[in-house]
Amino acid sequence: MLKTAKKYQDAIAPLQFAAKSSKDDADVQNLLGFVYRKTGKLDLAVVHYKRALGINPEHKGALQYHGGLFLIHGNKKATQANLAKLDRIC
Repeated sequence: MLKTAKKYQDAIAPLQFAAKSSKDDADVQNLLGFVYRKTGKLDLAVVHYKRALGINPEHKGALQYHGGLFLIHGNKKATQANLAKLDRIC
């Protein structure tokens, strides 16, 4: 495992603990999505980006990263929708 990938993997447990302690924290959910994406666990990444957006529909990081996953899966329409939300928010 690459050194960087190991760091992302090592971040999962503390972030899961933080998520249990702070169930309504969109930032923690977004970070969990980010580390799952970086470790190749895209299905789990989507779950956490959706949770972040459920808590805060205007969470810029979650919109950006979730939009990136839409691109990976070839869903340009959903990517454009997230981009339009970001454009409106910013």
